[in-house]
Amino acid sequence: MTDFSKLARKITWVLFANQSLASAGFIAAATLNSIVGATLSNHIGWAGVPTAMYLLAGALSTNTKVL
Repeated sequence: MTDFSKLARKITWVLFANQSLASAGFIAAATLNSIVGATLSNHIGWAGVPTAMYLLAGALSTNTKVL
C-alpha cells in the first residue's frame, strides 16, 4: 500500500499558497478599483462604485438560483 501522507502534505501546501495569492489579489484589486474610479471620474464621490460592482458581481456569481 502506498503512503499518501507526503503527497497530501504537498497538495495542502499548494492549495494554501494558491488561496493566499488569490486573497492578496482580491484585496489589491478592491483597493486599486477605488483609486482608478476616483481618477477616471474626476469626482471623489464615485470612488467606491467600481469596488461595489466588483463585490456585487462576486456575490451574485455565487448564487445558483436565477433571479
